[in-house]
Amino acid sequence: MFQLALINDIARVSPPHFALAPHKAIKIVLNTKYANKVLQDVGLCVAVFDLLDCEEGKTIGGDGALFYKVTFRLVIFRPFLGEVFVGKIVSSDPSGIRVSVGFFQDIHVPPHLLPYPSAFDHKEGCFFWLWEPANDDVAADPLLSDADQRMYMDRDELIRVAVESDEFHEPEPGPITPQSAAFGSMMSTGTNLGLNGAIARPVADEKRESAYRITCSCASQGLGVVAWWGSAQAEGEEADEEMQAE
Repeated sequence: MFQLALINDIARVSPPHFALAPHKAIKIVLNTKYANKVLQDVGLCVAVFDLLDCEEGKTIGGDGALFYKVTFRLVIFRPFLGEVFVGKIVSSDPSGIRVSVGFFQDIHVPPHLLPYPSAFDHKEGCFFWLWEPANDDVAADPLLSDADQRMYMDRDELIRVAVESDEFHEPEPGPITPQSAAFGSMMSTGTNLGLNGAIARPVADEKRESAYRITCSCASQGLGVVAWWGSAQAEGEEADEEMQAE
């Protein structure tokens, strides 16, 4: 789920940070610049892991800051294909389920990657799965099932998913906001080489296309709402105990 990416960059340390040890000041600058940003084709930046190399700080005419050319490693969030992890359902609509792992919420499970047979209940506002459909007609159209047969995937439920794919999108320019203006100013203070020339960008807000999106599945055995399989395990243990007692 987490990886290390090797990055080359120039860190601008401003005078207020001169009282700190250089390596501490550089880490603060780099974390401010990269944390919670997406590196295209690399992943979501979490934090600086360590500094591998750092040249002596230099000044530039007209600027009172020190500029350090550094090589460092970043902790990157990017689950590998097929990786299984647990998240929390944050929302559902007919297009699928949105899952969060706390610091990242652009994880989606589309309807065709839900356990079969499943359907979206518009009244409840969430998907449900039928463990044992009553007949073939109900399996073909789960909405024909009785309510007590439905295993709902409710909001805030823990759900186990497997990574199917991920994709990166270059965010389109949007209206200027205080946050975007501050980011633009920050980027202009030094050369950002990134990894393979990648530029770190802020995670897009919900109204714009996400810079990084993960598509997951919960259609396989053992995946889906965690509580489903906990109940099945408990029932299996009870059955084993009864057989041993006999």
